[in-house]
Amino acid sequence: MPFYFKPVVWNSNGYRGPSGGKFTSGFPKDHGYGHEEWNNAPELAYGEGADRFKVFHTEGLGTQDLEAQAGLIGLMLIASHKGQQFLVGVAAGCMPLMSEDERPVRLDLIRRLGLNADAMGEEAWALKSVRDAFDGNRRKFFQEWRRDFHWLLNWTCPADLYLPLYEPVPLSAEALTGKKRLVAMYGSYQPIDRSIFQRVLAQIPSSAGQATIDRLKVWAGSSIDVAYDVGEASSASTTVRAALIQARIGQGAFRSELMGAWNGGCAVTGCTIPELLRASHVRPWAASNNTQRLDNENGLMLAAHLDALFDRGLISFGDDGRMMVAKAISKEAKSVWGVGEALRRKPSGRLSEYLAYHRERVFVG
Repeated sequence: MPFYFKPVVWNSNGYRGPSGGKFTSGFPKDHGYGHEEWNNAPELAYGEGADRFKVFHTEGLGTQDLEAQAGLIGLMLIASHKGQQFLVGVAAGCMPLMSEDERPVRLDLIRRLGLNADAMGEEAWALKSVRDAFDGNRRKFFQEWRRDFHWLLNWTCPADLYLPLYEPVPLSAEALTGKKRLVAMYGSYQPIDRSIFQRVLAQIPSSAGQATIDRLKVWAGSSIDVAYDVGEASSASTTVRAALIQARIGQGAFRSELMGAWNGGCAVTGCTIPELLRASHVRPWAASNNTQRLDNENGLMLAAHLDALFDRGLISFGDDGRMMVAKAISKEAKSVWGVGEALRRKPSGRLSEYLAYHRERVFVG
């Protein structure tokens, strides 16, 4: 599972549009802007059914075989300002759209998102840094802008795994890596291990979006399993790989469909507090194919304590929906945990078939 620090330009506008910073190298110095300055623009998101995806930009990652890593990449976006380095965004489950073969995908996304290249170009041309870079030649600027506009969209990831940091988080390179500075050149990158990725996540204040931070922590913590499972689907489309990542951590369409199926609550208790609910696979992930992994009938929305018991085979459910409890669960534990209630409706169809598998192969009896 690859994790990277990736430098981006500094932006004082929350990366909702260009801000006219001072650039010292690469494309931004030559053009007066960076494509990543639109990363947090609200229009750079789209849907596939119940799944939502984010598109964004960075410069490339050298000779890394990004296609082989598609759907498995964690990026921490780093910007430098007045001698200090800051975390300005985090993205996980990233899929690259950088190759020439992906150009049609980028162009299609521009159409789907309804992006107005000329209007966004006017935002850039309004900056002195851009006008200076093109010696005031508006025609030349727009020729290059329109030609390169598709590069604005060279990454996509599940929207639930994208965290914009409107209040940048200062980082200590020495504390994290033992070096004086983190990677800074826009065209470069710095591989990091999972522990550093997790340590940086721990530094992000909850005010930045605790729910997304928690999802990123789950993704990073289960990254070995995700890498193996999604890696098995290397021939699947970008959309399917993204959906698998979401389903693996109980998010995306899989969770949304289960919430709808159980009226927004636990299938047993009826609890409707989202933070306490887990989208649980009935037939275990490891024993399922990709179709089964994405099938909302292969799932139950369960309160966290019931999810833990169900996952370990300490409870299951019969054809009539009644809960089956393992002998290892004492009467006292049943009372404390409220274990023993039935599903709120009788299972049918594929859910019944998946529950039969759970009773036979997972439930410890």
